This record gives sequence, C-alpha cells and structure tokens, in this order.
Amino acid sequence: MKISREAEAGRIAREIESWASEIGWKRVALSVAERRSDFRESAATARDLHNIEQQIKRALRGETDYYRRQAAEMAPALVAALPAERRVRLVDPDNPALLATVAARDGIQAINAVHLKAPASVIEQEVDRAIAALKAVKQAVLNGAAFA
Repeated sequence: MKISREAEAGRIAREIESWASEIGWKRVALSVAERRSDFRESAATARDLHNIEQQIKRALRGETDYYRRQAAEMAPALVAALPAERRVRLVDPDNPALLATVAARDGIQAINAVHLKAPASVIEQEVDRAIAALKAVKQAVLNGAAFA
C-alpha cells in the first residue's frame, strides 16, 4: 500500500506525539538528537536540548511548507528514535511477528488480570483486547503477510 508523504508524515507525527505523552518530550528530544548529527552536535546543555525539543514539535505540528520540509528531513531520525515495537508498527503495521508479539503481551495482561483478581470489567476488557490481537494475527496471515 502506497501512501502520500503527508499521510506518512502524519503517521510519524502521531506516533512521536503518543510516545512523548508516555515518556516526556525531553527524552524524545534526546533520543532524536542521538540519531541526527546536527542535533547531536548542538545538544550540549539542557537549554540546547529544549531548543531541539521545540524544533521537533514545530516540525511535527506546523502547517506551513517550511515545517513540512523540516518534518520530512527529520523523519529518518524520528523513526529511528522510536522504540522497536512502535517503529515496526509504523513501518510494517501488518507484520505477523509484530502482531504475534502484541497478542502475546495482551494475552499475558489478560492472564495477569485474572490472577490478580481484577474487577470483572477489567478482566473482560483485557480478554477482549487479547482476542482482538489474536484475530489481527490471523487476519494478517490469511491476507498473506510474510514474517520478516
């Protein structure tokens, strides 16, 4: 499936924003700076890191052609900075190995909910998530997705 650059940039931006909401923008900026030479050279102080963080946010959130170009230039470093599961989900979302990993994790979370005597509503939610993850694996395999 071929998608436009704008759609790809939007997917990267959403994944980075989601990741930043979990770990914080400072850690995202540091991870991106380690993978981009011009950022790496200018990330010597906390203030420098803050400036890098602001550049990343502007590029991801900006709506002008300038910021779109900036986001496109940053894309390889942004994708490389993502944790492995997020990166694979972004690059190859139908990868059966990724889907199987997610299904295994979700299955363990459902089992843990039972073992820890979570409320029935939580157990139901975790089991439903695990079943959906297993169905995604089945669908990817039936659609001919190859293991990478």
